[in-house]
Amino acid sequence: MKKFTLFFLGAMLSFIAQSQNLAPNPTFNTTAGWNSNNPGINQDYISTDSRTADGSGLWRIVSNGTFNSRIQSDNISGLPAGNYKFGYWVRGAAGAKSKSFIRDNAQSTTIDGNVYAIQVADTWEYVESVFAISGTGSITLRVNVNDNTNGTSVEVDDVDFRQVFTENAFVTNPDFETGTLDGWSASGGQVVLVDATGNGSAHAGQLSFTEDQTKVNYLDNAIYDFGSTVSPNNIDISFDLYSSSTTINVQVLFDFFDASGAKINTLNTALKSVAVANTWENITLSKPIDIPFNKIQVRLKVKDGALFGDKVAFDNVVSEFSYVTLSVNNNEAVANDIKLFPNPAKNTLQVKSLNTITSINIYDITGKLVFNSNKIFDGKVDISNLNSGIYLARIEDSNRNYSVKKLVVTK
Repeated sequence: MKKFTLFFLGAMLSFIAQSQNLAPNPTFNTTAGWNSNNPGINQDYISTDSRTADGSGLWRIVSNGTFNSRIQSDNISGLPAGNYKFGYWVRGAAGAKSKSFIRDNAQSTTIDGNVYAIQVADTWEYVESVFAISGTGSITLRVNVNDNTNGTSVEVDDVDFRQVFTENAFVTNPDFETGTLDGWSASGGQVVLVDATGNGSAHAGQLSFTEDQTKVNYLDNAIYDFGSTVSPNNIDISFDLYSSSTTINVQVLFDFFDASGAKINTLNTALKSVAVANTWENITLSKPIDIPFNKIQVRLKVKDGALFGDKVAFDNVVSEFSYVTLSVNNNEAVANDIKLFPNPAKNTLQVKSLNTITSINIYDITGKLVFNSNKIFDGKVDISNLNSGIYLARIEDSNRNYSVKKLVVTK
């Protein structure tokens, strides 16, 4: 129940589908749904300022000399047990710290999030975390100024609270214990699929080579249909691996399909091999992804290194991903008309939209904010200070529509 995961970069890639923002009065149009607790001097609701020019307000949180100065929501009831994303925008002095946390009233426990330090002074920055709640009663959302220096302050606006969905049942017969290799097949032409003894169990899927390997061979799982569009940022997979040679390289290939069954993307993980031949070893891999899909196929790939008579066995294949969905209400949908180019880019980005672009935040692969601007002139953004690498750009327009784009910078 006390599970907590920082979710900066990953969750931002998954803002695609639909669900409800469960936070009361999330834009702070008034004080309704929120109240001030343990305030320092001048902690208050500010009706004349906001992150966007929408006529709403914001909350200023000021330390009273303790870590307890905060705002908190009214009770939120009727939530099913599970993981939830809680995010907010924060502004203040560079280094000023805030923290989100949730009070699970049914359990009489407070679930703490990580502390977030503002990167750039007087600039709105977005931070979010994922919490597990019991679902047996009500909760309250809370944000504090995480500083016991009297008078230290942060400003908070536009909170977002949504359920995080996890998929972890899309590998058919993951432990091979049906005894018939249901859901698995071999491909590549140089292997046969054998029901072998597993890692401490009766069954595993084994690829036995009938000749020296000259091409890629696979142990293929059945295609799985989620029944709707899903959009994770990352897919994790682990399995037990047995190989008769340490020179044999394996990896996982994920094939992704749309609702019609058309393949839309293929991704490979890193290569792995066993450290000791003829011994079971656990392998864990992870792969980023930035496209929505409806169906998936997991393919365990023997890339190279096998000779006639070699054996490669797999057992206990576990794969999962999580995703957060956003609603199309209150102009919070992903704005498909926001365009970012060129991509890859070198020193200058061009941003186009039907509406005026009001801000762009760029994050590195660790989730650190590395660029922020609220002043976009002629749609041009100077990124000459960014190093080569992969980033996420969060672009927002004057109607509070936004888009999260994968950005590649090459120098």
